[in-house]
Amino acid sequence: MLIGIEMMTTMCGTPGYVAPEILRNQKYDKSVDVWSAGVILYILLCGYPPFYEENNAALYRQIKSGAYDYPPAQWNSVSGEAKDLIDSMLVVDPAERLTDQGIMDHPWMQKEDLSERDIAHVLPFMKKFNVRRKFKAGVMAAMLAKAGFALKDGKQQ
Repeated sequence: MLIGIEMMTTMCGTPGYVAPEILRNQKYDKSVDVWSAGVILYILLCGYPPFYEENNAALYRQIKSGAYDYPPAQWNSVSGEAKDLIDSMLVVDPAERLTDQGIMDHPWMQKEDLSERDIAHVLPFMKKFNVRRKFKAGVMAAMLAKAGFALKDGKQQ
Protein backbone atom coordinates (compact mmCIF):
# COMPACT_ATOMS: atom_id res chain seq x y z
CA MET A 1 0.00 0.00 0.00
CA LEU A 2 1.22 3.46 -0.86
CA ILE A 3 1.50 5.86 2.05
CA GLY A 4 -1.75 7.74 2.47
CA ILE A 5 -3.40 5.95 -0.44
CA GLU A 6 -5.93 3.23 0.17
CA MET A 7 -5.85 0.42 -2.35
CA MET A 8 -9.19 -1.20 -3.21
CA THR A 9 -10.02 -4.65 -4.55
CA THR A 10 -13.79 -4.74 -5.13
CA MET A 11 -14.70 -5.61 -8.75
CA CYS A 12 -16.85 -2.71 -9.94
CA GLY A 13 -17.55 -0.50 -12.92
CA THR A 14 -19.59 -0.19 -16.08
CA PRO A 15 -17.99 -2.38 -18.77
CA GLY A 16 -16.97 0.29 -21.28
CA TYR A 17 -15.69 2.68 -18.61
CA VAL A 18 -13.82 0.32 -16.31
CA ALA A 19 -10.04 0.62 -15.92
CA PRO A 20 -7.73 -2.25 -16.96
CA GLU A 21 -6.48 -2.90 -13.42
CA ILE A 22 -10.01 -3.68 -12.26
CA LEU A 23 -10.45 -6.17 -15.11
CA ARG A 24 -7.17 -7.81 -14.08
CA ASN A 25 -8.44 -8.16 -10.48
CA GLN A 26 -5.55 -6.01 -9.26
CA LYS A 27 -5.61 -3.62 -6.34
CA TYR A 28 -6.47 -0.12 -7.50
CA ASP A 29 -6.77 3.43 -6.31
CA LYS A 30 -8.53 6.60 -7.45
CA SER A 31 -6.62 6.56 -10.75
CA VAL A 32 -9.43 4.31 -12.05
CA ASP A 33 -11.60 7.43 -11.99
CA VAL A 34 -9.10 9.21 -14.24
CA TRP A 35 -9.46 6.32 -16.72
CA SER A 36 -13.25 6.58 -16.63
CA ALA A 37 -13.10 10.36 -17.05
CA GLY A 38 -10.87 9.82 -20.10
CA VAL A 39 -13.53 7.55 -21.59
CA ILE A 40 -16.18 10.18 -20.89
CA LEU A 41 -14.06 12.96 -22.41
CA TYR A 42 -13.55 10.84 -25.53
CA ILE A 43 -17.33 10.32 -25.81
CA LEU A 44 -18.05 14.01 -25.29
CA LEU A 45 -15.69 15.00 -28.10
CA CYS A 46 -16.89 12.52 -30.73
CA GLY A 47 -20.19 10.96 -29.61
CA TYR A 48 -19.15 7.32 -29.13
CA PRO A 49 -16.86 5.42 -26.73
CA PRO A 50 -13.20 4.60 -27.33
CA PHE A 51 -13.78 0.95 -26.40
CA TYR A 52 -16.78 -0.82 -27.87
CA GLU A 53 -17.48 -4.45 -28.64
CA GLU A 54 -20.76 -6.37 -28.52
CA ASN A 55 -19.01 -9.19 -26.66
CA ASN A 56 -17.77 -8.30 -23.15
CA ALA A 57 -14.76 -10.62 -23.40
CA ALA A 58 -13.62 -8.80 -26.56
CA LEU A 59 -14.38 -5.43 -24.94
CA TYR A 60 -12.26 -6.35 -21.90
CA ARG A 61 -9.35 -7.44 -24.12
CA GLN A 62 -9.57 -4.11 -25.93
CA ILE A 63 -9.57 -2.17 -22.64
CA LYS A 64 -6.72 -4.20 -21.09
CA SER A 65 -4.56 -3.51 -24.15
CA GLY A 66 -5.58 0.16 -24.29
CA ALA A 67 -6.53 -0.25 -27.96
CA TYR A 68 -8.45 2.77 -29.24
CA ASP A 69 -8.00 5.23 -32.08
CA TYR A 70 -9.14 8.58 -33.43
CA PRO A 71 -11.07 8.05 -36.69
CA PRO A 72 -10.36 11.13 -38.83
CA ALA A 73 -14.00 11.79 -39.79
CA GLN A 74 -14.83 12.73 -36.19
CA TRP A 75 -11.41 13.68 -34.84
CA ASN A 76 -9.83 15.94 -37.49
CA SER A 77 -11.46 18.99 -35.91
CA VAL A 78 -10.28 18.06 -32.37
CA SER A 79 -7.05 19.66 -31.22
CA GLY A 80 -3.88 17.70 -30.63
CA GLU A 81 -3.90 18.93 -27.04
CA ALA A 82 -7.34 17.40 -26.44
CA LYS A 83 -6.12 14.08 -27.86
CA ASP A 84 -2.97 14.32 -25.73
CA LEU A 85 -5.11 14.76 -22.62
CA ILE A 86 -7.17 11.67 -23.50
CA ASP A 87 -4.01 9.71 -24.26
CA SER A 88 -2.61 10.72 -20.86
CA MET A 89 -5.79 9.58 -19.10
CA LEU A 90 -6.25 6.29 -20.96
CA VAL A 91 -2.86 4.86 -20.00
CA VAL A 92 -3.03 1.15 -19.16
CA ASP A 93 -0.39 1.38 -16.41
CA PRO A 94 -2.03 3.33 -13.55
CA ALA A 95 1.37 4.49 -12.28
CA GLU A 96 1.91 6.26 -15.63
CA ARG A 97 -1.64 7.63 -15.90
CA LEU A 98 -2.26 11.33 -15.42
CA THR A 99 -3.37 12.35 -11.92
CA ASP A 100 -6.41 14.47 -11.13
CA GLN A 101 -4.10 17.47 -10.61
CA GLY A 102 -2.32 16.62 -13.85
CA ILE A 103 -5.65 16.84 -15.65
CA MET A 104 -6.33 20.28 -14.23
CA ASP A 105 -2.81 21.44 -15.14
CA HIS A 106 -2.94 20.03 -18.68
CA PRO A 107 -2.58 22.70 -21.41
CA TRP A 108 -5.94 21.76 -22.99
CA MET A 109 -7.71 22.34 -19.69
CA GLN A 110 -5.92 25.65 -19.29
CA LYS A 111 -6.59 27.29 -22.64
CA GLU A 112 -9.02 25.39 -24.86
CA ASP A 113 -12.15 27.46 -25.43
CA LEU A 114 -14.89 24.92 -26.07
CA SER A 115 -17.49 27.63 -26.54
CA GLU A 116 -15.99 28.24 -30.00
CA ARG A 117 -15.88 24.56 -30.97
CA ASP A 118 -18.57 23.30 -33.33
CA ILE A 119 -19.62 19.91 -31.98
CA ALA A 120 -22.89 19.52 -33.87
CA HIS A 121 -21.44 16.48 -35.67
CA VAL A 122 -21.18 14.64 -32.31
CA LEU A 123 -24.92 14.46 -31.61
CA PRO A 124 -25.83 11.89 -34.32
CA PHE A 125 -23.10 9.55 -33.06
CA MET A 126 -24.33 9.90 -29.47
CA LYS A 127 -27.89 9.14 -30.56
CA LYS A 128 -26.77 6.10 -32.57
CA PHE A 129 -24.73 4.76 -29.66
CA ASN A 130 -27.63 5.30 -27.24
CA VAL A 131 -30.12 3.55 -29.55
CA ARG A 132 -27.76 0.57 -29.86
CA ARG A 133 -27.33 0.44 -26.06
CA LYS A 134 -31.10 0.53 -25.46
CA PHE A 135 -31.74 -2.08 -28.16
CA LYS A 136 -29.17 -4.42 -26.60
CA ALA A 137 -30.80 -3.99 -23.17
CA GLY A 138 -34.21 -4.76 -24.66
CA VAL A 139 -32.93 -7.91 -26.35
CA MET A 140 -31.34 -9.08 -23.10
CA ALA A 141 -34.59 -8.45 -21.20
CA ALA A 142 -36.58 -10.42 -23.79
CA MET A 143 -34.10 -13.31 -23.65
CA LEU A 144 -34.27 -13.43 -19.86
CA ALA A 145 -38.08 -13.29 -19.90
CA LYS A 146 -38.24 -16.12 -22.44
CA ALA A 147 -35.86 -18.18 -20.33
CA GLY A 148 -38.17 -17.83 -17.34
CA PHE A 149 -36.13 -15.38 -15.37
CA ALA A 150 -38.87 -12.81 -15.04
CA LEU A 151 -38.86 -11.42 -11.52
CA LYS A 152 -41.84 -10.25 -9.60
CA ASP A 153 -41.34 -8.64 -6.22
CA GLY A 154 -37.71 -9.77 -6.26
CA LYS A 155 -38.56 -13.48 -6.68
CA GLN A 156 -38.12 -15.67 -9.76
CA GLN A 157 -41.41 -16.86 -11.21
